[in-house]
Amino acid sequence: MTFLFYFFIEISSIGLFYFGQSNLKYKEAFQFLSFCILYFVLVLRDYSVGADYQNYIYAINRIANKSILATDNNWLGLGFRSFVKLIAIIFNRNYYPLIFSVFIISIISLVTLFFFFKSFNKLSVNPTFSLYLFLCFCLYFQLMNQFRQMFAVSLVLYSYTYVNKSFMKYALCILIAASFHQTAIIMLPMFFLAKLNINKKTLTSYFIVAILVSLFADKIRILLQYTTYSNYLGWTQYDVGMTSTTIINLVIRLFLLVLCIFKYKEVVNKDKKSNYLYHMIIICTIFQVLSVQSSLFTRITTYFFVFYIILIPKVTDVYKEYITSSSIKIYNLLIYILFMTYQIIYYLYQSTNGGYAVYKSIF
Repeated sequence: MTFLFYFFIEISSIGLFYFGQSNLKYKEAFQFLSFCILYFVLVLRDYSVGADYQNYIYAINRIANKSILATDNNWLGLGFRSFVKLIAIIFNRNYYPLIFSVFIISIISLVTLFFFFKSFNKLSVNPTFSLYLFLCFCLYFQLMNQFRQMFAVSLVLYSYTYVNKSFMKYALCILIAASFHQTAIIMLPMFFLAKLNINKKTLTSYFIVAILVSLFADKIRILLQYTTYSNYLGWTQYDVGMTSTTIINLVIRLFLLVLCIFKYKEVVNKDKKSNYLYHMIIICTIFQVLSVQSSLFTRITTYFFVFYIILIPKVTDVYKEYITSSSIKIYNLLIYILFMTYQIIYYLYQSTNGGYAVYKSIF
């Protein structure tokens, strides 16, 4: 029943977004409604929806009450803690604990969705398709479980705006993202990959790196003890290898990588900046290899995986050029079915652990 509810919400949001793209006169109104549907489902959910929602409620109130724990400093980014403290000062700390926490999470979720929607419109050749991919990749569901990292991911995606344009603006996006979730800092040097073409030499280098990563995964994992992720080392919930989810994701991401690589030249010829997107999906696959060894690396892959939302519409448009006009509708239908199938499979495997298998509202 919950999945049907999500399906209805997604179809409604996509439909309104599509009408906005088709009717420029009412574009902002339709897209605002599309945004609101997704946003209010997030904001009005019960605190039991999302594996770590309750933990955040407690942590936010510890920060606001100046009773923060040492583990909170390791777990929560400086930007996030500062934001909570600022809101607590503005409201003079006269609040109901639950309402205050929900308010904080609501603001961050609002900004997160805003940057995702802005990225769809500004960066994608097919914004509606990008929204569809965002939903099918279950990134929306992660907002119910990893809202702090998803805020960082939304800024990372938007930072693509400044690739080949302004390192300062790109770095600002990444640093703000990292202040909320420190893992985002890995994206800072990626700016310089944009001008490195993908060729046989590059692919060979990446392939060698992938093999080395697979062979020395245990040693790479040991390096995590020098990061905030050291708290998760040894946890059976996070630090576990060869799970069905990570293996399935590796297979799917290899499949997507191959499909996209085949059309590299055509895509990059149309937009040189797309070179950056190809580096992101290759690195995503390498980190997914690491994730098979330890699920601790799965969150890192999200920063790279999110760029498929922008790249896939470009690639499918290129493939479409080789299809007859009479077969376009069938082609489009197959594409949409393919990604919907991915969502169903991912949802079945992850919804329980993610805490969103059963949706309840606060009412």
